[in-house]
Amino acid sequence: RVVKEFVKRAALSTTVVFKIITFDEKDKKAFILDNAEVGSFLQNMKDYKFTKSEKIDILNFKPDTTSAFFDLDSTWNIIYKRTYIYPTLKNNGFLIFNFIHDIIPVLFPEIVHDTTKANFIPFLQSVYDNSDLVLFNSFSSQKDFIDAKSKFNTTRDISTRVTGLGSDFLHT
Repeated sequence: RVVKEFVKRAALSTTVVFKIITFDEKDKKAFILDNAEVGSFLQNMKDYKFTKSEKIDILNFKPDTTSAFFDLDSTWNIIYKRTYIYPTLKNNGFLIFNFIHDIIPVLFPEIVHDTTKANFIPFLQSVYDNSDLVLFNSFSSQKDFIDAKSKFNTTRDISTRVTGLGSDFLHT
């Protein structure tokens, strides 16, 4: 729901250029989606097939201008681990942005699936090591993230912002 709303607003933005990237785990390929098609996709996510997309090699993609790679969702279980992709993207000139809803696998590991626990900790370490901006949907999640830095031996300053659900993220 949150990602869907963000993607809808991003695709329609006239003030910031967004290139929406999807990753096909089966074929291990990344694609830049056509923003004009995103609205149609969001109306029929189950059956929609994109007709316009550009295949990219995400690990060798270099932006022409200041650009950010913005992770919006639970990416810790996908094949491209952030411990590898974030430093690679930073070396290619990207800023790294994240949207984190909570850090439950750190705070309450006893209620989280073992696979999530195993993947979330390195993901979060990579956020602490590489992210330039982290957005949160609540002050509580932001505080948990800041408080957990010491568990990850991180002293690096990371910009954080709370952007409540339904707010205009471009003005946060």
